[in-house]
Amino acid sequence: MRRRPWSLVILAVVHLLAPFGNIAINAILANRSLSDYFAMAMTPAYLEKNWIMFASLFVAAVSIYACKRWSFYVYLLSITVLFVFSYVGFLSKGGAIGFLPLFLVYLVNITVVVYFLVPAVRNIYFDRRMRWWEIKPRYQCDYKVTWRFEHNPVEHQGDVGNISENGMFLRSEIYPKDEQIVEIDLNVDDAELIPLQGRVVFHRTADKIGFGVEFQHTRESRKTLHHVIQALESEGRRINALEIRPEDTLSYWARTLITTGKGLFPNSK
Repeated sequence: MRRRPWSLVILAVVHLLAPFGNIAINAILANRSLSDYFAMAMTPAYLEKNWIMFASLFVAAVSIYACKRWSFYVYLLSITVLFVFSYVGFLSKGGAIGFLPLFLVYLVNITVVVYFLVPAVRNIYFDRRMRWWEIKPRYQCDYKVTWRFEHNPVEHQGDVGNISENGMFLRSEIYPKDEQIVEIDLNVDDAELIPLQGRVVFHRTADKIGFGVEFQHTRESRKTLHHVIQALESEGRRINALEIRPEDTLSYWARTLITTGKGLFPNSK
């Protein structure tokens, strides 16, 4: 997909704003005016007592938006912390607040957690190939490379189908397995060989095209390759620029969700 799913963006915003919603609900339950309760909620004493709620929801919002493997687990941890904090707070009030509000809050949170466990959602966090918005622009080039398996001196020849600051598509008669580490000498011109290292992320053996490599940069290799990319950009060699389409907009997503019910769960397109 070309951008973060709108469902995840909205959930991140909802988690970010949730503390203020919680304050509003508490004001209603306490039969106090919203302005007075919000003023009280901004006092140092209240913030000191409830900082865990603010922190856990902020961390949850950031984790949802990050769409990374680590952020999936951080989200679950932050929600668990929030569950415990809410229950301890409920017990400390000694029955001043009924069980129903706590139950409704738990029901909403559990529903959201179940949503993230749905494969169509969970895969966004675990399969980086679905996160197209992270892909740097690729550039067509005709560079030659010499490459070898890590800790193996045997060299193989190949050429670059396309390249970005994050990786390249390498055509070669030898096909490594996914996840293998390869060392590459990129021949930009006859006077310069750029040493690179990367992890094989996919390959096309069926039609004997080649394989993709995700770079594992050092500070020096990142800097050097950046200059190469700048030169390709100036030559107008950019390809695969993922332009946002009309159907990627929030208004289109919302309209589709309302009229067809589709869009609640991300798809890979």
